[in-house]
Amino acid sequence: MKDGLLRLSDPPDDAPPTEIADAIEGRADRDPARIAVDVDETLTTGEGTPWWEDGLGPELDDRVAEIVDELYARGHTILIWTARPWRVAGETAGWLTGHGVRYHGLRMAKGSGDVYLDDKAVNVEQF
Repeated sequence: MKDGLLRLSDPPDDAPPTEIADAIEGRADRDPARIAVDVDETLTTGEGTPWWEDGLGPELDDRVAEIVDELYARGHTILIWTARPWRVAGETAGWLTGHGVRYHGLRMAKGSGDVYLDDKAVNVEQF
């Protein structure tokens, strides 16, 4: 970690989910941590039919799902926080459950932006 950012090189992109979970835990201000996880192009690959066309959404990103599962197993609180509107909360919860994603809470309508400035952000592309 350099300059407060978790980079792809620490840990390397072929690191096991446990090592990446260690790096994410190192960013947390508390233990257990509250970890907010986005859905589209984070838990999903971005490939496939968009959720607004069929209600299901793109394919699960297995690597990110494994990391989230590891963090859940370590006792952290996993909050799924998506910009999807509340009207699709049921479908989103069903999609998560159907893919075996374990989480504690679902928050919708986080707002849409082209750029997010956040002091605690870790970009999924860094894994």
